[in-house]
Amino acid sequence: MNWADNYLQHPELPTTTPEERAKYAAHFELLKEWNTRFNLVSRKSIENAFSIHYADSLYLADRAAKHFTDDLPLIDLGTGAGFPGAVLAIRYPAKSILLLERSLKKQTFLAETVKALELKNVRLGETFLPREKVRAFVISRAVLAPADFFEYVAPFLAHTSRVAVTVGGLAEFPKAPPAFRLLENATYTLPGDSGGRKISTFEYVPRGTSK
Repeated sequence: MNWADNYLQHPELPTTTPEERAKYAAHFELLKEWNTRFNLVSRKSIENAFSIHYADSLYLADRAAKHFTDDLPLIDLGTGAGFPGAVLAIRYPAKSILLLERSLKKQTFLAETVKALELKNVRLGETFLPREKVRAFVISRAVLAPADFFEYVAPFLAHTSRVAVTVGGLAEFPKAPPAFRLLENATYTLPGDSGGRKISTFEYVPRGTSK
């Protein structure tokens, strides 16, 4: 079953255009090809990629988008093979997106993906720069435990940045330090038997500042 047919079997998923679906399918073909050589995602993961990677990224993208602002670029911290970063780039071509990934083989795959899919809104990087302060919307898809994520990103965030953190459906919603103001908790269920997810969105308002 191809990507588009898989998508159309699940009408509860976020609405996409044929052009969007064609780019997701192209990303998946690249992923399958590269995965035979570089093991970008696990074999089980590639077999269920539609549900556990693409559907998850689409749900995450739609729920995070409720809290986008025009002037905040997006950063996907630990994007891996482009989840959700590549999906975000395809879905929101007007948004500037920085994909941060430390694995060299995944960086190489991402560079090929950006070129092949003509994702002109994407930049690639390895990690935040030392002592860099950025005002951005940072998304993390289960790369770090929530407590570790907040501790890691806080030194790099400028006032009124936003972050979105995801956890498995059985986990509690993430608890953030006082500098992070909760905007929304949301849940969603993946197709098939892939389970549920939770996403929490926060705004960074450190002590001594006000919105």
